[in-house]
Amino acid sequence: MERIRSRGNVHRTFTAFQLEKELPATPSTMLEADGKQVGELTSVAAIPLYASGLENIQLGLGYIRREVLDRNLPIHYLGGIAIPISLPFFAAAPSASRDASETERA
Repeated sequence: MERIRSRGNVHRTFTAFQLEKELPATPSTMLEADGKQVGELTSVAAIPLYASGLENIQLGLGYIRREVLDRNLPIHYLGGIAIPISLPFFAAAPSASRDASETERA
């Protein structure tokens, strides 16, 4: 927090990525844009999506420089492409509707 206060801004942001092509072998995979290191994947996973007809979706979480997102530059990692996506963790509606339906049955 002191660095934010004293320097005035933060250059990196935490975001989610959809990973195209190969899933990285290690979660600490570097992200590059325009031939420069611009971020790092901190965790990766392949999630099965049987209901949608797709085999699985490859997701990653990590930090990336804000200007890369602002300029919409293509982001690469060793073995594939990382596409920034919005984080789905703030949507609480499904659990709230499940609680309401459970109380209706009781």
